[in-house]
Amino acid sequence: MTEVVHGIRVAKLYAWENAVFARVSATRKKECHRLCTSLLLKMIVREGILISLPVATLALIFAQQRLRGETSSLPQAMMILGLLNSLRFPLNLFALSLSACQDCLVSANRIGNFLRSIQAEDQATQVD
Repeated sequence: MTEVVHGIRVAKLYAWENAVFARVSATRKKECHRLCTSLLLKMIVREGILISLPVATLALIFAQQRLRGETSSLPQAMMILGLLNSLRFPLNLFALSLSACQDCLVSANRIGNFLRSIQAEDQATQVD
């Protein structure tokens, strides 16, 4: 915390407030854009897998039976609906795992960028 306060004091002392503000707001803008994109992709994956996929699968099963000229009885239809309903939990876990993997990749990239920036600063101070 003291480093943050010290950095703020240095920025104010040298009148770098506008430059620092511009850099922070540009970084925030990029971060917000990436966050919105990430949340949109998560929503598409989660809703697509949890809602659309079982309905589309059911429609394809019934369409395939119609194309063959077969008719489904009520017990068959209920069995199909039950099997699709039992797949909802594994599909939910799959969507959550995709979301967690995406978060993990974002975190790993941030940590890598942070560590590379520290190494670059260390190398710059060693050269001086």
